[in-house]
Amino acid sequence: MVQFGELEDVKLREVWGHEAHDFTPWLASNIERLSSAIGIPMDLEGTEVAVEQFSADIVARNPADGR
Repeated sequence: MVQFGELEDVKLREVWGHEAHDFTPWLASNIERLSSAIGIPMDLEGTEVAVEQFSADIVARNPADGR
């Protein structure tokens, strides 16, 4: 028999208190979940990557076509 859990609403800041220190590392370590959810294969290239005077939270590459 399959058992299901219950979904519950949570405040995002209770789970990930700081975007760069909490959410970005979590997302980077779960990039396959994002990849599956949006239907695009992704290989993580890096986090907080310098792009001119800014930082990209996550840089990923599609292994199928290199984009």
